[in-house]
Amino acid sequence: MSSTSEQNQEGNYFIGDHENVAEMARLLRQDSMLTEGMGGLLAEREPEIAAIHTLLDLACGPGDWVMQWAANDPHLQAWGVDISTLMIAYAQQTAQAAGLSNAHFLTMDVSKPLDFFADHSFDLINVRYLIGFLPAARWPALFTECKRLLRPAGTFRLTDMEVGASSTSLALERLTLWLLEALWKAGQSFAPDGLTGKLGITAVTPSLFRSAGYEYQGSMTHLIDFSSGTRYHQGFCDDCRVLFQLTQPFLLGAGVTTEEAFEQAYERMLLDMDRPDFRACRDFHTFWGKKPGGEERNR
Repeated sequence: MSSTSEQNQEGNYFIGDHENVAEMARLLRQDSMLTEGMGGLLAEREPEIAAIHTLLDLACGPGDWVMQWAANDPHLQAWGVDISTLMIAYAQQTAQAAGLSNAHFLTMDVSKPLDFFADHSFDLINVRYLIGFLPAARWPALFTECKRLLRPAGTFRLTDMEVGASSTSLALERLTLWLLEALWKAGQSFAPDGLTGKLGITAVTPSLFRSAGYEYQGSMTHLIDFSSGTRYHQGFCDDCRVLFQLTQPFLLGAGVTTEEAFEQAYERMLLDMDRPDFRACRDFHTFWGKKPGGEERNR
């Protein structure tokens, strides 16, 4: 059975207002937690950092990941693109205030061809949370477009979640399942149906790399603990509070819950997360593939 929106070919961020200030603040907190929780900017490929001179971050949000790269290496040229003019304006102003002349940001819809950039422009292309805004049917085209933009032996790196948060809160679990079902209905899931509690990313991503002509390099799973008393607990609570508040219209529009049921679950989630025995974690899966032709790059 296919989802009701499987043929949708445009980007469709599940938070309808991508110019939302609260969403920008959430993404800033989330980006910091995720980068640190994953062990750094490129933890799984750290020996290759020195070989990266140009990089592109797709759907960069407020641009923190790009600016960290730019600050670490003034000789590196780091680019970020996002559909939100608010996010890009913030990133540009922040980079300018920090004196990061090698951090560049553009407003761009990554569900469309990235014609601004020439072939063979980047050593590394990164994207996180692709499933949040790009329908599954559009992933192959983006993989192909990124291969065009990469230099020979360049790397395309993708990080996403499989099941969202796993926790001891029944209310949070219910909200997460509603979100996964709504994403499936929107065509933003690889799961066979909307009731599996998964997105299906780990099953299909390696084959997507291979089908697009990459040399698939492997994957790494990062399990970040958000339980009470941990370093990231408060950030996780803030993230969930804003995330589900902003996604309520998406869930209601998808018909996966009612306003009354949502409000009850949301309020219960807030109480649960504040308990000293609250336990939660998220699994982030990073995949990477290399564009063939490394011997050409070394000539």
